[in-house]
Amino acid sequence: MTSGQGQGLILLVKYASTEVSARVRLQPAKPGDCGLDLYNASPSPITVLPGRSVEVPAGVSVKIPDGYAGFIRPRSSTFARRGLFIVEGIIDSGYTGPLFTHVWNPALNGHNYPVIIGPWERLSQLIVVPVPALSVVETAEMPVTVRGATGFGSTGT
Repeated sequence: MTSGQGQGLILLVKYASTEVSARVRLQPAKPGDCGLDLYNASPSPITVLPGRSVEVPAGVSVKIPDGYAGFIRPRSSTFARRGLFIVEGIIDSGYTGPLFTHVWNPALNGHNYPVIIGPWERLSQLIVVPVPALSVVETAEMPVTVRGATGFGSTGT
């Protein structure tokens, strides 16, 4: 996949149906936005029971440009307003199947009730980022660094 002259990168999008393409536009909501909103493209409401997760169809398939990856990330309002967590995902450039948003109802702070996701509700966003070409080299020893092998909590409290 290549970029068009003066267009930037091209993200190919296939909508699951004419109803989805009429209701969903996979594009930035405002100039300068990096995320493309993903919706509940189910024609019916989806219930997320307390402590459970569901897979919500986004109604789109995409072809991420070669050399890039897509990250499914939460919209800030999904947790703030609905109390739902979005399980983040990675879309490799070779995957062209349908996208889904994995939604979890953690039932936090005494909110032990089902949450209903309405049709066409925005839940997550797709963010496309460059992926560097890496060469993997096996080594017998790791280089010495200031941090070394210290892990969680090692840089302060």
